[in-house]
Amino acid sequence: INTMVNYGKITQEEADQAKQEELQYNEGTITSYAFPYFTDHVINEAEKILKGQGISHDDCNSLLYRGGLKIYTSLNPQAQQKMEDVIANSANFPSDQNGKQVEGAMVLVENKTGEIQALVGGREHTQQRSFNRATQAVRQPGSAIKPLVVYTPALEKGYTTALSLLDSPVTIGNNTFNNYDYKSAGWITMRAAVQWSKNTYAVRLLHNIGPDYGLEFAKKLGVTSFDDSRDNNLSLALGGITYGISPLEMAGAYGAIANQGVYIEPRSILRIIDSDGKVLYDANPQKRVAMSEQTAYIMTDLLQTVVKSGTGTRARMNRPVAGKTGTTEETKDIWFMG
Repeated sequence: INTMVNYGKITQEEADQAKQEELQYNEGTITSYAFPYFTDHVINEAEKILKGQGISHDDCNSLLYRGGLKIYTSLNPQAQQKMEDVIANSANFPSDQNGKQVEGAMVLVENKTGEIQALVGGREHTQQRSFNRATQAVRQPGSAIKPLVVYTPALEKGYTTALSLLDSPVTIGNNTFNNYDYKSAGWITMRAAVQWSKNTYAVRLLHNIGPDYGLEFAKKLGVTSFDDSRDNNLSLALGGITYGISPLEMAGAYGAIANQGVYIEPRSILRIIDSDGKVLYDANPQKRVAMSEQTAYIMTDLLQTVVKSGTGTRARMNRPVAGKTGTTEETKDIWFMG
């Protein structure tokens, strides 16, 4: 207002009068769009692709928001809507003991192609490109990591599902490991250990194959968040890792088991075309053999036992289902991968 007086646009009297008037605020509207978490991930993935082609950050933003790009994705709208309905239902997410809102995330990946069909990164979406728990949250995986760092690597080394190990507290070095319920079942097979998510069996088996082997094996399955110097120990068998793993990386890793041992990095973009019709990107996913078909088949069979009659029976359907549960200390994180 004072600047307007200085430039002669208004008089001092008009300025004084204007200063006495109460300001009226208009609430801004939040721009909403369909399937926001999936859309956000597509934008992030497109930015990564374009930057990989040598396009600058500013030019990327210009192309993405004003460049008239056509981006073709792997979205399955029906699956996406189902997932959003589930995660929006507050009855599925009771408050924790401190009254705080329990959060969640879900990812659906087509195992044979690595294409992300649906993705939800939280219970609410309040702003564009907000924190996406499906892709950006790295959480402790608990027992959901056992197939990736213990059982699949052991099968690949030649161990069989009939391998019998003692299920009882185990002390190695300065660390003692117990089952979550502190109960012991004596001598059990690998199948029973997977079925009931036995911690002590997993620790003994990882000790046999070596934590370093388990660590490197999981890397072949696309897990990138390990700290080699701090995670190369027996706590790895129970998901006790430094930084955790994102749901998207976990989905990609389990996808390799379902895909006959072939790992394909999950992706949501199939093609990008510019405003002139030029193809800027055509998906050509790199495939990596992470394990033998036999190992993948046996591990899948073990994971079916989990759902049929083990810790994952709530995931049973009128069709074959293979999966693994995971729970961390004080139930801070609960997983199901399958």
